[in-house]
Amino acid sequence: MTAGEVQVRGIAFANLLEATRDLCGPEVAEALRGALGGAAGADVRADTLRTMGWYPVADLREAYVFLCAHVGDPELPRSIGRYGLSRHLPAYWRMFLRALSPGFILRRAGTVLRRYFLGAEVEVLEHWKGRARMRVWGLRGFDANLWADFHGAVIGALEAGGAQDVEIEARDGGQGDAHHAELAVRWREE
Repeated sequence: MTAGEVQVRGIAFANLLEATRDLCGPEVAEALRGALGGAAGADVRADTLRTMGWYPVADLREAYVFLCAHVGDPELPRSIGRYGLSRHLPAYWRMFLRALSPGFILRRAGTVLRRYFLGAEVEVLEHWKGRARMRVWGLRGFDANLWADFHGAVIGALEAGGAQDVEIEARDGGQGDAHHAELAVRWREE
């Protein structure tokens, strides 16, 4: 871990393993389980993962590097982020979110992000029907795979709220090893 990198909740590793199993098959999930490094990997293999505990983001970053190389699909992190959000959102929450607007969901994104990443923040800078501009920061230690997962989760959240054809454009940061982003998000409402 590099000093100053964000910490990630253990539930992110449990969700990653589950999404990998569902999207790629049990053999790939088992390979990931064996390849997980750091404290998170040790806890996963010992069945002592602290889902509400904090782990170095480097462990998650390395998990995605392994997974993308193993599967050979560079789009997998985005698919996992999108799937993970929709998979873990109970049906009654989906119905509730559909009664709200995608803009309302974006305005609450900071609350959700802070539950997964210690010190992360989100601010919606502008919001109009069908589009928004948001700023995300405090994600030191992110790489292209973690940003792709984040973008997928945003897409999944908006789709849960009834948005369709969601597109995200990173205007500043939001890719590579940036620890911040300004994102333009567009969608079509039902």
